[in-house]
Amino acid sequence: GEITPFQSLTSVLAATIGNGNIAGVATAVAAGGPGALVWMWLTALVGMATKLGEATLGVKYRIKDKDGVFAGGPMYFIEKGLGQKWLGWIFAFFGAVCAFGIGDMVQTNSQALVLNILSPP
Repeated sequence: GEITPFQSLTSVLAATIGNGNIAGVATAVAAGGPGALVWMWLTALVGMATKLGEATLGVKYRIKDKDGVFAGGPMYFIEKGLGQKWLGWIFAFFGAVCAFGIGDMVQTNSQALVLNILSPP
């Protein structure tokens, strides 16, 4: 069950910094020019503040099961912090739908473009 702080850090970084970030930056600069960097920096500041708030609430409202293993996340702090159990379930459901539906579209598109370029006609 438990993971070390280093394993937690590397897991979060792997989920945050990926193929979508590389392809997204290249697409933004190609489409919008160098001015797109300013908007990426501004949205990065908002994203960092959001990530900090989510991590803080996740630690505050996490639960410990009978085996001593912690579980947490947005569905827990929505349920416990807001007192809306149904809203936590809705969040978890739509999070799963997004993860399996649109969550990997940038990665899939990037890989398809590479295969299209490298494959013989």
